[in-house]
Amino acid sequence: MRPIPATRALAVLSGDGTLDGWSLDRGALVGRWQLQGGRYTAMCNKGSQLYFARQGEDGPVLERSPLPAALATRGGEESAAGGRRMASRPAGFLSSLFV
Repeated sequence: MRPIPATRALAVLSGDGTLDGWSLDRGALVGRWQLQGGRYTAMCNKGSQLYFARQGEDGPVLERSPLPAALATRGGEESAAGGRRMASRPAGFLSSLFV
């Protein structure tokens, strides 16, 4: 679980690779995305970016993605964006997860 303070949203990463986005103002699910490209074990955010960690063949991998539109607005008022495959890249390589 990770609160997104500026938007009053909550992002929840499940063990099955699902990311749920919740509006804390409305108490409602605003989006659900299926992460692809690896088994992510940790998540955090800084500003408008989400960071995901997973174990790669050559060691830990850190990937970054912009917040989906449904989490980037206050109260999740925009509709959820569709998911897109996150490329498997070495740590430091930037790749997008959400459209």
